[in-house]
Amino acid sequence: LVAETRGPVSDTRNERTRLAARSIDRTDRSILELLQQDARKTHRALAKAVGLTASSAWERVKRLERDGFILGYRAVIAPCMLGADIDVVARLELRSTLPAGFRHFESALKFSPGVLGAKRMGSPGAYLLRLASRDSVAWTEGVIEKLGLRVITFEIQLVVEEIKPYRDPPIRALINWRADQASEEP
Repeated sequence: LVAETRGPVSDTRNERTRLAARSIDRTDRSILELLQQDARKTHRALAKAVGLTASSAWERVKRLERDGFILGYRAVIAPCMLGADIDVVARLELRSTLPAGFRHFESALKFSPGVLGAKRMGSPGAYLLRLASRDSVAWTEGVIEKLGLRVITFEIQLVVEEIKPYRDPPIRALINWRADQASEEP
């Protein structure tokens, strides 16, 4: 059973998925995989790997960026090397159900350097945060107090060992999923 969601967000997402499945070919997928493995790969190296000229590879990369397949490039930094040796997962639920309170909190999360990741969960006002700092507990309590937010639930778990670091999903798994979805559509 697949839960069906309706509304502007899901409709837009479904349309993007349908368009994306049709708008890239095997060469584009190979380029995406290669860049996911090493974003510093030159256009010449990409071209050689996929059997194109350097200018053709560059044009494809630019199109993939323009069309929203490639959102950016980044270096992955080890927080512990910079003194942020505490890695914490925090789950909290805000008491307020006002959208303005959520937006205010989410804005603060986006601009907070100690927040490695933040996700809004299914319950109204529920969030899951990944924090790195020298003192994540004080940071978390400070942010909540600064914003004047009331919290129903606040749980912190110290990460003692990372078994598998978060990585972007593999291109092949996403493409196979899209192909399965496309074949089920009328």
